[in-house]
Amino acid sequence: MQLEPEWSMQAQKSLKELYEDAEKAQARLVQLVASDADWSDGPHNVRYGKVKAGLGMGGEVIDPGCKSMPRIQEKAEQRKRPGEADPPYHTLVDIARLTICFETASDLLRCLEDFKQAHKMGIVNLKWIDNKFQCPTALGYMDMNLGVGVPLESDVVHIAEVQLSITAMTEAKENAHLDYEKIRSVAPSPKAQRIIVDVLNGPGLALNGYFNDVARIFELAIALKSKQQHQIVAIGLEWPSWANPLHWVRPVQLSHDEEFTLRTFKLSKAYSFSPAHKADTIRAIIEEWGDKEAFEKYVQEELPVKVLEAKRQWFRTIVNVFWDALSLLFGEV
Repeated sequence: MQLEPEWSMQAQKSLKELYEDAEKAQARLVQLVASDADWSDGPHNVRYGKVKAGLGMGGEVIDPGCKSMPRIQEKAEQRKRPGEADPPYHTLVDIARLTICFETASDLLRCLEDFKQAHKMGIVNLKWIDNKFQCPTALGYMDMNLGVGVPLESDVVHIAEVQLSITAMTEAKENAHLDYEKIRSVAPSPKAQRIIVDVLNGPGLALNGYFNDVARIFELAIALKSKQQHQIVAIGLEWPSWANPLHWVRPVQLSHDEEFTLRTFKLSKAYSFSPAHKADTIRAIIEEWGDKEAFEKYVQEELPVKVLEAKRQWFRTIVNVFWDALSLLFGEV
């Protein structure tokens, strides 16, 4: 099943038209997922439905309604790039959204198969399937994230987000969201929010996690491409400690995991915390490198050499600082 998540954007660019479509898509999506359900009202105007019939049959649908206008404005401003006159509202693909919770993974997978079948029948248009169970966030959160194109009577296909989750995970997420709101209130600036979201939604610690993260590898590639090699000093938590004298005589090398990840890098397989975020990064990559293949070639062939030299530079810098400190304390040594 071939999907193209990188290029998923809304048809409408006007916020007014986009929101009108989102409201229609939200209602249509609820009908498709829960054509028959026992509904109850929760806090913050969120509805909960035990699904008897529909694509979410056997699960519980959480319907928060469309994203609020202030939140849409805030998110679009965060995604606004230098030189853009207006916020890119058309890149927001989660204004209409639903969560469907299941008690077991097998029920979740059955729902996923139902969505795939609905896609084949033309009832919905799946844009992406992002399996976060394969790569949980740094906080351990995981779900199955679907981009669902909802056909409207106007012939517009509005993209909505559907999360398939396990009940226990959803309960933990709701508790953690209270902490996240506190963080947002302490650091309200769009730039701070962008950094916080990137960290919290980033992959859990893994040796090659950094080099397989599409946004981080793009940021690193830009730095190494635009600056002289001697200007770059990299720091890695897993790199050898200068405090161990044995490392003073051993050659500095990339680990097998680091080199393998770089040499086999593919954008299609690289991690991103959301398809929309990956789309933004890939568009920036194409603007800088011309096409995806040129960027992949740069990462595979040139980046290992430059990262290795940056690693050596880091080690030399620490040692030089150590000797400079001794010189200040005891004079020339």
